[in-house]
Amino acid sequence: MSAEAVKKSADASDSDEGCCEEWMLEEIARASSNALNASDFRMPLKVHNELFIAGQIDDSSVAEIHSQGIKSIFNLREAGEEGYTEPPQGLEASITKTHYPLPADGTWNDSSLDKLLAELDKCAKPSLVYCKTGPRAAAVAFAHLATRTRFNCGKLDGRNEFSPQAMSVLDKAVCGPDQSDCHMRSFVEEYVKKKVALADGRPGMVQLPGNVWTSGQLTEEEYKEVQKDLGIVCVLNMRPFSEAGEFGLGVLAREPEIIKELGMEYHALPVPKSGPYEPELIAKVGEMVRSLPRPLLIHCRTGRRVRDIVGNSGACDP
Repeated sequence: MSAEAVKKSADASDSDEGCCEEWMLEEIARASSNALNASDFRMPLKVHNELFIAGQIDDSSVAEIHSQGIKSIFNLREAGEEGYTEPPQGLEASITKTHYPLPADGTWNDSSLDKLLAELDKCAKPSLVYCKTGPRAAAVAFAHLATRTRFNCGKLDGRNEFSPQAMSVLDKAVCGPDQSDCHMRSFVEEYVKKKVALADGRPGMVQLPGNVWTSGQLTEEEYKEVQKDLGIVCVLNMRPFSEAGEFGLGVLAREPEIIKELGMEYHALPVPKSGPYEPELIAKVGEMVRSLPRPLLIHCRTGRRVRDIVGNSGACDP
């Protein structure tokens, strides 16, 4: 983002304790790859404070799942797979269990992974993702962390080229030892690159008359900054929640909670991505904008919907 309000101080140093959450693809991939090398892949393996992965869990996994405080479990196995079983009966009833099957051969699509990562964004943490022996879980963990954990001193790290070391370790996590061409690895690599490019292409903050600001989707850290620096008291979201996961920032699925926890007022008026937009919709948006407290921030995914609709509504005319 170009506005100074959504940037951390340029004086911040990588060495400042607690300042930076580094995006370390090599470390993410290495942690994920341990799933295949672990002595018992039925035991949850921690790849992040809020995310564990495993192979097929069974009764022997229950005690470790409970000791790690896991609150959500995602089963990626297809019901027809050899040796498929449901999650063990001994798990606490309070643990949310979701069956989200993904093909073992990695023939996934962006939409299916978008939806799964959005569910991971909003679920109770920590969460556990498991498959048969670990590769699918490792691939999902890598995709989730590589798109969501991208801060360096509060600023998005735009790196979308992976080092050979990172990809080598990811190979070990998601590809068999005899696979020269691993579709799952290739898919995850391209998926992450696309999401990073989308996020890096967001427009800067734009101020309209009447103490109204517009933007693309912001991160949680950026919301804190605009609240502090611009005094924003209200946020209007024009993205349907069905878009959660599509952009790769991991915010939309839990945005209402984020905004309310920051003490700002939150409203959502979903608008389709593509126009032309009917006069009735434009008038409805204009009426809502006029009724909301200021300073007001209005956002969609990239800012285009806001510009097209709010600009034509006359709601911010001097």
